[in-house]
Amino acid sequence: MIISNLEHLLVKNYYCLAPDLFERHSYISHFITAQDSVLDVGGEDKILKNRVGIEKYVTVNVASNEEHYNHFDTTDMENVLYDGKDLPFKDKAFDIVLCIDVLEHVPFEARTALIKEMLRVTNKMLICSAPFGTQEHIEGEKLLYKKLRSMNKSVEFLKEHISRGLPTPEEVSGWANRFSGMTTYSGNFKLSNFLLLLHIYEAKQPVINHLLFFVKMFINFFLNILVVPFLTGSKKYSSATNRFYLIINK
Repeated sequence: MIISNLEHLLVKNYYCLAPDLFERHSYISHFITAQDSVLDVGGEDKILKNRVGIEKYVTVNVASNEEHYNHFDTTDMENVLYDGKDLPFKDKAFDIVLCIDVLEHVPFEARTALIKEMLRVTNKMLICSAPFGTQEHIEGEKLLYKKLRSMNKSVEFLKEHISRGLPTPEEVSGWANRFSGMTTYSGNFKLSNFLLLLHIYEAKQPVINHLLFFVKMFINFFLNILVVPFLTGSKKYSSATNRFYLIINK
């Protein structure tokens, strides 16, 4: 019981989040205040809301996936379902609009239209982030997909990454030029892929799994405190860059 309670506390601890998850929420939180009204397009959790203390926090998701969102904890927030094309909000309805890990799941030909629609409903700023599609990263995800399939693990998100394509450097720079945005880059996809494989690994013995859990949490904490801050917010990218941020001010 004590071990289970401790595990529950660690899972909920912000500094024990998976480093990629910790990194993007920490970075984005610097652009938002508790007084800002925020629309999170494709959002599925309240990590950022709780971290910043945002009062008005709304998520919006595609209605075709309604069953997927039935598990949402909508306490102190609202989840709106829409048709995937026209956001059901008035012009400039929110101070900040977020689009985190969504663009790679949107068909290539619909991405720019989504960005324009999100800009319509923001009053101050649009922040987009997604895995960055350098050729090395694209090939790395294909290898990761095969590895996870061989382990009988769910790979639907990677399958969609591969079929629809990660936003490429040319695509991201095109958005930045067209909408007068700023781009920054972060992380190393090789490290992220390794950590994903580490965290989904399970031993057959329950006792060993409990020990592994604490090792994994320690690794997360160590990386989030001492490594992640130095891999975030770069003005330049490399072939191993994990993700991009596109920040567009109105």
